[in-house]
Amino acid sequence: MDSHVGPEGKAVAWWLNGDSGKLEPVSDFTCPAIKSLVGSGDGGLIALVTHDSKYSMEDELIAFDKEAKPLWRVKQDYGDDHALFSPEDIAVTSKGQIAVLDNIQQRIQFFDRKGKYIYTISLEKAWGRKPNYPTGISAEKDGGILIHDFQGVPPVVRMNGDGKPLAQFQLKNKDGRIIDPTYGVKVSPSGRIWVCDGSSMVRVTDKGVADLTLGPMPDNSILGRIATAAVDQRGHLFAVDDRTGAVHVFDQSGSRLRICSPLVSDFSKQLFRANLGVAESGEVFLSSGDDFPNAARYVHFASDGTRLGIKQFKLDDIQEEWYPLPRNGRTLALGYHDAFIISNGGDILRKIQRRPDGNWLEHPERASIGPDGSFAIVSGRSMRHDGQWFVNLYSPAGEPIRTVAMPSTCMNFCLAFTGKYLASCTESEICLFSSSGGPVSAFQYPLEHLQDHWWSCFSTQGGHELWLVSTKLKKVYRFELP
Repeated sequence: MDSHVGPEGKAVAWWLNGDSGKLEPVSDFTCPAIKSLVGSGDGGLIALVTHDSKYSMEDELIAFDKEAKPLWRVKQDYGDDHALFSPEDIAVTSKGQIAVLDNIQQRIQFFDRKGKYIYTISLEKAWGRKPNYPTGISAEKDGGILIHDFQGVPPVVRMNGDGKPLAQFQLKNKDGRIIDPTYGVKVSPSGRIWVCDGSSMVRVTDKGVADLTLGPMPDNSILGRIATAAVDQRGHLFAVDDRTGAVHVFDQSGSRLRICSPLVSDFSKQLFRANLGVAESGEVFLSSGDDFPNAARYVHFASDGTRLGIKQFKLDDIQEEWYPLPRNGRTLALGYHDAFIISNGGDILRKIQRRPDGNWLEHPERASIGPDGSFAIVSGRSMRHDGQWFVNLYSPAGEPIRTVAMPSTCMNFCLAFTGKYLASCTESEICLFSSSGGPVSAFQYPLEHLQDHWWSCFSTQGGHELWLVSTKLKKVYRFELP
């Protein structure tokens, strides 16, 4: 099946002939976008679907027979405990019961094969602790179920048919490296647990330790999917592997110079929101970006790639992104509301709470550092409804210079400050502005932009070049600036 999401989204289904491999569309199949789909155990299907209209969304459970014709439905009803509330995933147990995982009410509702409500299990009561955010359910043998609790401690709980926990554990490779289960945890018909980390399928023991891997193992020497990247003024590219946290450093010709390898224990999961800071000296600072509610924790590497330890400033418990400034070892740190200039020893040299135009900084979203140490802080779009955003320019000492209102067609995640120019991107062009906000020029994206809209801009070579980087395509385009 294939689902088209969005308003009035529909699912499309095909029959697959197992002998010939031929696909034939299912005629007269009518179904909203499918959120989760499982076999009913008697040749039919059970689908958790979402009716997505222009101004609302409504979930529903639909059973289909062997001919893909609907048999019954269970609708969402916030006032009925026997109806759906916030369903996230479904499973059909070995006893033929349909288990619906509710992630807001943190419960499992059970229905029979005719859609009749049977009973509910509260996960908090069953586990004796509060779950974090249950997102996945899979059928075990003997009527039991497995729950994936997203970022739970631990994230995997096996329960018997009565809802009693049998085992709770973290998923790990043999070397102790955590296996991130974000891409799914399922139980095979034989009762073995399989997990997907986005790069490999891993089978684990009853204690959650990997004993078989289909696909590449985490390896610091290999750059797989890139979590984030940075470019320094010397034209060196720093790319972070999202599974290992290893920082791969390349020169401007694409030759790898070194690898900054963290300890297995430095990161407990894949890096989806990693923050990477590169100092003028070549030192590297890497954070998972997921330390909330604790203070940001950065792994510190020397200019030759040697791991030096852990560094913390403890400025903001919600957000703390580091941008090392040239000269004197200072760092610009963006908190949730304010920005800070920090000495190498961690002292606050300046706290920035306002934009140069006198308005509150509100929520600094990202920054770009000029070659002389002056810097630009992006703010505005996430706090507004009109798409307007601002670039706020400051001197190397943090003195306000000016606030520039950027066109709403430009993407606020793609900004580079060269000291002389501001560069950003629309959906079709790279746009160059003077530091006062006046348009200078615009030029077309490379054709690959059509495959990946999330390109990032970087100023390098003393502000004389603009680099366009795609972490998805692993490509870099270099442009000489006027």
